Amino acid sequence: MTGSCVTVPCSFDVEDKYEQYLNNQCTAIWRSTTTGDVAQLTDRNPQTGDLTKKNCTTTFSNMQTGPTKDYYFRIDCNNPLLWSYSSTYVKIEVTDNFPSPTLTPSTLKIKEGESVSLTCSAPAPCLPHPPTLIWTPKLGDIQETLQENQDKTKFKTSVMNFTASHLYNKQNISCTAGYKKQDGSSDAALTTSLIPDVLYSPKNVTVSVSPSGSVVENSNVTLTCNSDANPAEQNYTWYRADGGQETVIGTGKIFKMKVKTDTKMFFCKAVNEIGKQPSNITHIDVLYSPKNVTVSVSPSGSILENSNVTLTCNSDANPAEQNYSWYRADGGQETVFGTGKILNITVSMNRKSFFCKAENDVGEQHSSITHIDVLYSPKNVTVSVSPSGSVVENSNVTLTCSSDANPAEQNYTWYEVKAAQEIVTGTGNTLNTTVSTDRDIFFCKAQNDVGEERSNLSHIDVLFPARILFSSKCMKTSNQVSCFCDTAGNPSPTTHWNLHGKPITQPSQMVITHDSLNNSYLRSIITIVEPQDRDLSTLQCFSYNSLGSASKGFCVRCLDNSKENESQILTPVLIGSTVTFLLIICALLVVVWFQKTHYKPKSVAATSGQHEAKEQTKADNSQPSTGTDLSCNNPEKMSKSSADKSEDVVYARLKWRENTKVKEEDIYVNLELSDGSCLNEKKCENGGEHSVSKKEEIESMRAEDKIKNIRKESEVVYAQVKFQTKTPESQ
Repeated sequence: MTGSCVTVPCSFDVEDKYEQYLNNQCTAIWRSTTTGDVAQLTDRNPQTGDLTKKNCTTTFSNMQTGPTKDYYFRIDCNNPLLWSYSSTYVKIEVTDNFPSPTLTPSTLKIKEGESVSLTCSAPAPCLPHPPTLIWTPKLGDIQETLQENQDKTKFKTSVMNFTASHLYNKQNISCTAGYKKQDGSSDAALTTSLIPDVLYSPKNVTVSVSPSGSVVENSNVTLTCNSDANPAEQNYTWYRADGGQETVIGTGKIFKMKVKTDTKMFFCKAVNEIGKQPSNITHIDVLYSPKNVTVSVSPSGSILENSNVTLTCNSDANPAEQNYSWYRADGGQETVFGTGKILNITVSMNRKSFFCKAENDVGEQHSSITHIDVLYSPKNVTVSVSPSGSVVENSNVTLTCSSDANPAEQNYTWYEVKAAQEIVTGTGNTLNTTVSTDRDIFFCKAQNDVGEERSNLSHIDVLFPARILFSSKCMKTSNQVSCFCDTAGNPSPTTHWNLHGKPITQPSQMVITHDSLNNSYLRSIITIVEPQDRDLSTLQCFSYNSLGSASKGFCVRCLDNSKENESQILTPVLIGSTVTFLLIICALLVVVWFQKTHYKPKSVAATSGQHEAKEQTKADNSQPSTGTDLSCNNPEKMSKSSADKSEDVVYARLKWRENTKVKEEDIYVNLELSDGSCLNEKKCENGGEHSVSKKEEIESMRAEDKIKNIRKESEVVYAQVKFQTKTPESQ
């Protein structure tokens, strides 16, 4: 190389006889085959080896371009040893086109992962300054050696060992030999390179989406599978990765599809003859309106009425929800009552069903209705009656207690209302009972774990036949008589008056009026002017409705006898009371004697009268009274009976006893009677008056008692007629 040095390897031999002449005085001379005996290259500062050792290797410096010549070696020892070795010569060529280093192998095709050994060789013409060998890039370990050719010339080798990688595929690998120059010019650098063909499976597999960015649900997108592989990919497979599962959805480098909320995660797999490689999962930003909107309640489970709860609206949406609205769904209507993701409210029996609506830029969605299990005591407690409507007295009815409660009612209690008192009459959801005029008001009480509530009073419309009440009577003034016929019945009764068996049609001296106390109770009043001019012994009141009828005779003439008897009785009573009082004060013995001789028989009679009254009460349950005839149409017989017994009826006492469910108490009704009273056990049979049994009288009395608010729980035990001894008249 021009400007560089060159080393000519050389050795020689001499005959044995000249061996003795080899000494340090020997010199090496190089001559050209064309120039004869003229020494050559003496200006190139030749450096020759140790001639005494027959080493004639010579280095010439700063070689310059010139004709190529053949040179031979001559030894001159300035003694008999002088010899030219012209038969052996070396050709020295100085050139600027020095050969580049040699790479072995010159081409490289290998699979990724296999071991590779590259050797770079470059001639070393100048032994003092051999070339430097540099690998670009340096891929592995490097080992350098200086080697000798068969012609004794030198060359330098560099071996680089590495493992093939896809990164080196098609990458230029070069070896550069650097030569040092001695003419002051730049060092020479000669490079040899190769491009390896590294076979490898797909690398850097990626998915590109068009259009890029966010995509609205149900839009079409184009997916492209990109990768680096050698040889190029032969197959592409597309997978959906939603829900943690891999599902094949298509093939090919390009795949078109419609995205949804559950179809937004994809990857592709590239395959060639070396291997395969999947891409990473590509998440498409799918924009969609809120979905799976739900309501959560805290605390969960059953909630007591009027407790506070926290409602939270949860949903899945992209972009995230911007607005939340809360609705109440009770009663089949939707009412907005709040906003925000979280809402605190107080629940009640009519505030327990809710839903929320979530909204974003894409759309909106509402949750299903959430029903909170609100616990509350019974409400809207009602009583239903079967059969409904009006019910005939003594019929059986079924009462049903209905209510709204949570938890459902556990206990039902039935109450019967009598005389403003509430009496427990049964339990259970239904009650079978018999109704009557004094058993027609009921209510129930429903109870659960939270509390209790009672229904309103249920009034059963009890139908009963017409009755004439015990309060019916006549009153007389100086010039007229007024008779009152009090009747009860349901349906409302109709009344009319009969005289001598014929209806009274209101002549000029008789006036009939009607007063209605309510739908079931009626008072008919007949007013008779100048009664002394008429025979009223057959005056009767008739009351009837669709279920039955009743009649009652009125003895107007008895009113006169009563007044006379009252005047006759008044004086003896006062006298008898005075005498009795004085006798008690004067002497106890007189009193005892008086009681034995006068009062004891009368007590027996009174007792007998009581017994007869009791027996008569029992008998009256089946037939009219047959006791002593106190008819006002037979005053003489009445007077005689009174005189025989020396006693008057002072009062009739009715004793009532409550049902066993309440405390017994006696209720007394004192009725003032006289010898001619119309309230006898057998009413004025003479004169055509209708006979009325005591049983009917008692039923009338009970109906009258209902008007007077006498306890409905009471029942007749006995009727007692008490007689008081009449004081003998003064003689």
